[in-house]
Amino acid sequence: MGIEIYAPENGFVSFFNSPYYSHMNGLAVDIYPDADEPVPYAPSPVEGTISNIYEFKSPSQRYFETPKTEKLVLISNPGKPELRVRILHVDCRLKIGTRVAVGEALGHLERSGFFNFWTARHMHVEVRRREDYLRAKGGVPIEPINLGKKTEGDLQSNPSVLGVETVGKDYLLAETSGSVVRLGSFWGLGCTIDNHLGILDCGLPHYGYGGVHFIEPSSVKTGDPVRLWGVDIGSVTRVYKNFALFRCKPLRLYVNDIPLRGLSLYLWLRENKKVKIVPKEPITCPTTQRFSDIKLRP
Repeated sequence: MGIEIYAPENGFVSFFNSPYYSHMNGLAVDIYPDADEPVPYAPSPVEGTISNIYEFKSPSQRYFETPKTEKLVLISNPGKPELRVRILHVDCRLKIGTRVAVGEALGHLERSGFFNFWTARHMHVEVRRREDYLRAKGGVPIEPINLGKKTEGDLQSNPSVLGVETVGKDYLLAETSGSVVRLGSFWGLGCTIDNHLGILDCGLPHYGYGGVHFIEPSSVKTGDPVRLWGVDIGSVTRVYKNFALFRCKPLRLYVNDIPLRGLSLYLWLRENKKVKIVPKEPITCPTTQRFSDIKLRP
């Protein structure tokens, strides 16, 4: 639709790592501005003018404190008067009518009641038609642009050793020397479909579905198996120009035979060899230690 969405190069993004309708249908992107900042500000992902700001009651969360109200921010573009960019999870302090440039601070990111305990602060971005911006469903398709012509990576059948550190009691970051793939401007955990090397973008298996980013998966078709570390993790349900959606199979993830909820996988905008591991519940005794023998079982 002619709207360009930008993200900071020191952060990461996700199109499909979410349980909500807009992500499951390729209509939204989550932007995590800076993985190194505990409470980062939200740089505007588009240029335009703030046309409206709506406040609504935030759902509560049993794991962490949430704001009483949240804001829905709409940004208009003079070249596309029929569209609005809708942004959530930002405590925007700017006034309606303010002109913003790409990268200009909109406000600070909030820990929304829509998040799970392992979800890091981010802004949720959609492109909506001017008259249809409030309801949960709707929006126009968002196409991931990988800005590259080839995929590079070194897949292992299974990483044998992971260096894991507990972060904020809510998840683990595991560093792996293998299985990291570069696709144009994106880095992430690699998988294969029909001999195509791609990057996983999903909550595996806890959200039940996910996305795989490719250059142009011309031979990938519905029903093809998606494989990670030699394990069949799901089958393709839809194929697009440069990504495919898949349905997860029932899987179990273990580290040192400790059962976990799953893997939370993103597209990094810089070289990154860390994988986010989600526990069953928040960790009560944070620790830094060496784990080995990660297993993904059907």
